[in-house]
Amino acid sequence: MGKPNTKAFDKLIADGNRRLAAVQRREMSGLTGSERGAILRAGTAVVAKVARHKSPAAAEQKAAETWASAAERIQAEINAANAARAQAIAQAAADTVAKKTKKGGWL
Repeated sequence: MGKPNTKAFDKLIADGNRRLAAVQRREMSGLTGSERGAILRAGTAVVAKVARHKSPAAAEQKAAETWASAAERIQAEINAANAARAQAIAQAAADTVAKKTKKGGWL
């Protein structure tokens, strides 16, 4: 049979790791459009609160929650890609065993 083709999974995992690193560095490139909007809205709320001499703690907390949820979402995507890759490898191994036992190669 040969080795299973895991290039697509490897690409998803590498892309997810790149996006996760970007989010951990607080770069917008790893975020979805709605997450970018939430971060920008929280930023403008902080500026508005500071301009009115009020506490920006709630807006800063919202931004921190958005960053954390983005990192959690990306980590879940990476975990799912790793699980799918492992499943593809296991399926290829099972197919190899089935093929060899059917031919009588092992038993």
